[in-house]
Order: sequence, then C-alpha cells, then structure tokens
Amino acid sequence: MTPGARSDTDAPGERAIAARQFRALIRTRIVTGLVTVLPILITLWVVRVIFTGMRDASRWAVEAILLSGHGASLLGAMGLADVTSPSAMLEPIPTWLSWIISLVSVGLTMLLLYLVGGLAANVMGRRLMDLIDVLVGRLPVVKSVYRASKQVLSALGGDKTQSYLGVALARFPTDSMRAIGFVTSRFKDATTGEDLATIFIPSTPNPTTGFMEVVRQSDLVDLDWSVEDTLATVMSGGALRPGNVTMETLTTVSARRAAS
Repeated sequence: MTPGARSDTDAPGERAIAARQFRALIRTRIVTGLVTVLPILITLWVVRVIFTGMRDASRWAVEAILLSGHGASLLGAMGLADVTSPSAMLEPIPTWLSWIISLVSVGLTMLLLYLVGGLAANVMGRRLMDLIDVLVGRLPVVKSVYRASKQVLSALGGDKTQSYLGVALARFPTDSMRAIGFVTSRFKDATTGEDLATIFIPSTPNPTTGFMEVVRQSDLVDLDWSVEDTLATVMSGGALRPGNVTMETLTTVSARRAAS
C-alpha cells in the first residue's frame, strides 16, 4: 500500500461516521425548525381562542339584529328574506360576509368591555363591583375561584393595588434550593413579632397552579423582576430569564461583609 493511500477497511468506519453526522444534522435542523415554528403556532392558537371567545360573546346580538325588522332589508338584498333562524341564515351567506359578522361581533365585545371598564372606573361602578364581590363572596365554592382568578388577572394586568408585592426566591423544596415566587403579603408573627410573608410559587410550565408557602422574610431573596420576566422564566423552564439572579439573602451578605 502506497503512503497516503487509505485502506479499504477504513471505508465502513467513515461511512458510519458520515451517517451519524447526517442523522445529527437532520435532528438539529428539525429541533431548530420546531423551536422556530412552535412559538408562532402557539401565538396563533392563543389569538384564535381569544378571537373566537370575543366573537361568540356578541355574535348572538348581531344575528338578532339581522333577524329583526331592521335587518330585513339587508337580508332581502342578499336573497335571504325567508330566513327565520340564525343557523339557517349563516348557511348560505358568502365567506366574506361571515367574516364581517365575526368582526362586528368582536367589535361589539370590545365596546362592551370598554363600557364595563369605564363603569368600573367611576364611583358608582366601584360600588357596584364591591356589591358583586360581597354577593360572590357568600357562595361557598365560587368565591374561592372568583377571588383567586381576580387576583391573578389583576397581577397580570398590572394593577398594583391588588397584585403581588414583589418577586423573590424562596427556600423550596429544600434549604439548598431556591424557587421563584410572587410575594402576596407581609405580616408579623403573632407570637414572636418576626417578619413573615406568604409567597405563591408557580409551577412550570403552567403558572396558574403552584404552592403557597409561609416563610420568614429574612429567608427570601428579593428580585427586581417584572411580572412578564417572571412568567417568561417559569413558562420556559428557566431558558428565558433576566440576568440579575442571586441566591444570597441580605442577611447572608451582611454577615459575610461583617466577617471580612
């Protein structure tokens, strides 16, 4: 065999390496494609769910108007004068008209939400909301779901008067580990007067469930994270997180500085 020539026995090994590299390349490309496409698909799915919900909330009103005397002329112009029910009306209409009905329905829902928001912003609206809170608060099971969902939505909506008191790391599930949580209240120990806090630790990737812990405030590591940063960290399993993270409490840092 001349110098530099490759032995025939090396060919199977090279083919095996090439095959492994090819499989790795295919796997990498597929994973990259999934990472690229999945966020878009999830976003489209969320938009579709929201659009469908807002459409269905007011579509009955649009259909009622079309089936009333005011909509008779419009139905007659479309050749649907004999229609007597919404289901019969929606069957033969063109796709573009169905989209118009859906968009008008969404617009009505947004207008209704705007009016409710304006009502809740004034004195009479707040009194009405307080009355609703009192009435719902008397229902055994419904009140727990109502209050929890209201607090979560208030936090996500940026309502600082009813939302969390901050984001912190808590010792959970062991003393050597830390979990991200929302501080929901701060208070004193009834016996010792020690500063305590309640913290909600959301689960991954579904932050609507989790654990509620009562901890010492000295054991918490306060973080200057926003709601968006915290939810992104939890839902991504830690892949998306702000850079300012530490596991050292103020007590530990002060003790180390004093010792040095």
